Amino acid sequence: MKKTAIRNVFITCAAMFVAAMLAAALLFAQGGVAAYADEGDTYTQNFTSADAVNEDFEAYYQSTMGASSNRVSVGASSSDTTNYYVERGELIRHSVEGDISRDLGTDSFAILTFTKQQYVNFDLTVEYKMGAATYYWPVVAFRQSEAGKYFLETGGGIFAQQEGMVTLWGADVDGIGGPYESTSPGGYDRNAWHKFRIRLDGLDLTVWLDGSGTPALTRKLPYSAFKRGYISLISVNNDSRFRNFSVTELATKALDAEVPQPPKPSADTNDSLDKLAEKVDKIDELGGKTQSSATVPEKPEQPKQVKGCGGAATTSATVAALGALAVSALLVYCKKKRDCRARFTCSQ
Repeated sequence: MKKTAIRNVFITCAAMFVAAMLAAALLFAQGGVAAYADEGDTYTQNFTSADAVNEDFEAYYQSTMGASSNRVSVGASSSDTTNYYVERGELIRHSVEGDISRDLGTDSFAILTFTKQQYVNFDLTVEYKMGAATYYWPVVAFRQSEAGKYFLETGGGIFAQQEGMVTLWGADVDGIGGPYESTSPGGYDRNAWHKFRIRLDGLDLTVWLDGSGTPALTRKLPYSAFKRGYISLISVNNDSRFRNFSVTELATKALDAEVPQPPKPSADTNDSLDKLAEKVDKIDELGGKTQSSATVPEKPEQPKQVKGCGGAATTSATVAALGALAVSALLVYCKKKRDCRARFTCSQ
């Protein structure tokens, strides 16, 4: 009799443990969550569903740099009165109450921030079309400390001018400055779709345009720009479009101690668009730094969640397994103490 009871308890314990592990595995398969994607994990967004975009991104409108950012949503069609909407796999900006106009210059920003993850290092691709309403730009912003902000307020931004000069411009508070630009690639059609690949590894920024094997722009960022931050897609006063967004987390290693650098010249921002920035080959690049031994930017204490990782699933499995063991121990107790039924029904 005693052996039978022990065997029953053992079988119950094993069955509940297996059930807990299967439940956790199912949770993971259905999109369990963890605080951060692992190194090498890739997030993609094809802009086929407004609900999916609004779940993973936050959309904002900002009238001018330094103004408050108004949280909005991404619409499901052009009939929605939103700054962005999705249609046929494209994220499209359209005018709301005349907020796209040549008279507005480089004001009027529609900002879409990827809020599920913050990155230090990454490899990103996205396709963009400038738009025909004005001469201004679709921008990819990086290492932003706050969602819904212009790239000259926090972090830095990459965009192409109307002649295709790939340009880096960033917040002075992060030491990026600029603008700095590449030479014109020749034959650039501002009304066609183009593709950026942006790789940021420590302080080394590399940008490719339209699949070329030769980088369009390389830049050594200042030490102050080595931080964790958001990625945003920004339309600067134009009916810009984006599609096929993909970003892969890269390993983050520490940097050597900072070596003081002299200030670097940048362009007169009042220049015409085809002379917006100093050519990169006219700038003394920042001194080399290697990733090896200093402080790595810490992840926030309560970061946004990313689908498809197993952190919460693993935790759920552990908690469920411990719960199963506790119930099994209770069953043993109830077998040994028949009078416990007066206080607790074991079948519950």
